[in-house]
Amino acid sequence: MSACGRAAAKMPDVTAPQPVTVAASSAQASATKPFSLLPSVSRLDAVAGYVSMGITLDPVNPQSNPPISAGDAYARCESCPHGTLTQGFRQQLAYFSANTPATIPAACVPSGVPMPASCANDPGVPIYQHRLAWVFTWYSPCLSLGGPPPGSSPSKPFTCLNVVPFDATTGDETYTFSGGA
Repeated sequence: MSACGRAAAKMPDVTAPQPVTVAASSAQASATKPFSLLPSVSRLDAVAGYVSMGITLDPVNPQSNPPISAGDAYARCESCPHGTLTQGFRQQLAYFSANTPATIPAACVPSGVPMPASCANDPGVPIYQHRLAWVFTWYSPCLSLGGPPPGSSPSKPFTCLNVVPFDATTGDETYTFSGGA
């Protein structure tokens, strides 16, 4: 859950390689993506699903011209890895849909205690459906919480796919996703 505001260099709106459909696939696929400092910029041209994250991306009409340009979105994307050599860094214009709430009331944030029943289906919590967005994706090492039990061998590092939808109409960067790739 983050907001926008970091400055960066302006990116041109150009066409780049086709997107890849990801469904919690193998880390081997992510290992073949090139490293770059800036995202490759394109328009999504085929449906892409990130099943493990509950995200679907749909292609945008070629005549669509979002109010927020690719360069402005990247410059304002606070969660993006600015100035860092990043694996598989892409920025795609797409319609973004997610079955995850865009905001979570403070009482509903997991904290180890039972949550109120109202958190199950709060009608005031929006769900993103078919939002025009610049969707940033890249791969990075996953952070592990805690360590292995005493006496066991350390766990193997693995790769995570990071997804940041940046609303191409309002300029909102409401939240980020990360999951094993």
